Amino acid sequence: MALLGLFNCANAERPNILLCVADDHSYEHTSAVGAEFVKTPAFDRIAESGVLFKNAFASAPSCAPSRAAILMGRPFFLTQSAVMNHGFWPVEVAPFPSLLQDAGYRVGFTGKGWGPGQYEREDLDNAAGNEYNDRKASGIPSGLSSSDYAANFQKFLGETESSEPFFFWFGPSEPHRPIEEGIGERMGLDVSKVRVPDYYPDVDVVRNDILDYGYEIQYYDGYLERMLEILEERGELDRTIVLATSDHGMAFPRAKTSVYDAGLRVPLAVMWKASVQAGRSVDDFVNLYDLAPTLLQLAGIESPRGMIGQSLAPLLTATGSGRIDPERDHSIGGLERHGGVRTGGPDYPSRTFRNSAYHFIKNYSPENPPAGPPVGTTWPRDDPVGGYGYVDGCPTKTALFELREVYPTEFQLCLEKRPMYELYDVRTDPDQVDNLAYKPKYKGIVNELETRMELELVEMGDPRLTGDPGAFERVRRQILERLEE
Repeated sequence: MALLGLFNCANAERPNILLCVADDHSYEHTSAVGAEFVKTPAFDRIAESGVLFKNAFASAPSCAPSRAAILMGRPFFLTQSAVMNHGFWPVEVAPFPSLLQDAGYRVGFTGKGWGPGQYEREDLDNAAGNEYNDRKASGIPSGLSSSDYAANFQKFLGETESSEPFFFWFGPSEPHRPIEEGIGERMGLDVSKVRVPDYYPDVDVVRNDILDYGYEIQYYDGYLERMLEILEERGELDRTIVLATSDHGMAFPRAKTSVYDAGLRVPLAVMWKASVQAGRSVDDFVNLYDLAPTLLQLAGIESPRGMIGQSLAPLLTATGSGRIDPERDHSIGGLERHGGVRTGGPDYPSRTFRNSAYHFIKNYSPENPPAGPPVGTTWPRDDPVGGYGYVDGCPTKTALFELREVYPTEFQLCLEKRPMYELYDVRTDPDQVDNLAYKPKYKGIVNELETRMELELVEMGDPRLTGDPGAFERVRRQILERLEE
């Protein structure tokens, strides 16, 4: 199958692009990969009509740095002043939607784009595009966005000339918290089909919290389904690249803000009927910062210097399933801080190396609390736990705290301090709860993976490994100065 690639022919038709980036949706929670309590027909349709990526990872398990990595096409630690929540976009860096706009694409977004942070370039309303959020839905349950995403997409298309290719970022606020308690059961989801991870107590409050989160996934998937129908009605679907993913994992303890699979591994499916064979699944390791160079290449635009992600075009246009590129055998991710930007709470720098056998993590400040201090600022303000504020307030977090004497292991795994080194055999321990790093027989593996990871981080220019870890604290101070202006 020929790759449309760089469109050297004058009459070559450049593809439209619809990119869905959900807010806080972990990999395992789509019906396409076997979740039984949630139905995602739109995501499943994209996967069945194109390619399902089984090893896709976010660069960071936190909103602003992950989204910046996607939009810049580089790892989170190279996103400069966008490396943590409430930062600001570096004005000298053009997000890839801006490059598409310069090349003749009409660009827009609905819902959440890049953020939370300040975007001050004059090219776009937001790094994700120009904003379409004025059409509102009515009669929706609490905790859900009032934006009528599909109507906003339709408005955008109505303003787009038939000769103009378009890029549209659909950024649903779901399943980000707050989430209405009990909505999953009320909407007919079956709590008995929920899989409770090994790091949580299997109690009703946790099961129902996951169920409620599942309903919010179904809610935004319904809008994505309507967008596909709109494209079909307009005769645009076959020439549109449709991608569906999430910025990182679910807003639960040991998921969002943590570098385990529940925080970094994300759903990713891509369909493009013009050039992508349907019904394929790919096991290669890919990172979301690969999306920018992919979409630029397929639109016939050269990636700028500093965009170090690698295009997925060869994987998309290959035939067959399984492993395609033997060099894509791992993913690297991490985090500097999620919370404490305003309060001065401690950071928790981590880097991670994940392959098909092991998940290796190095926590560079293990003396600090990964979930935030046990007391202090929380989100939301009425979080009954009263601390561990880097983890979103939720029924599961409250249950872990209140039942900590009954379930001390789960409490420790989710909210307490962690050692410098962590190693998990993902083949036998998919929830990553049995740390092998300090067992003598795994010493060689720890040394090997640490060396591989840090050599690659140095090669990419990670300030934490190249002699300037203070760069991240300087960003935090710059953010505070701007917030105080």
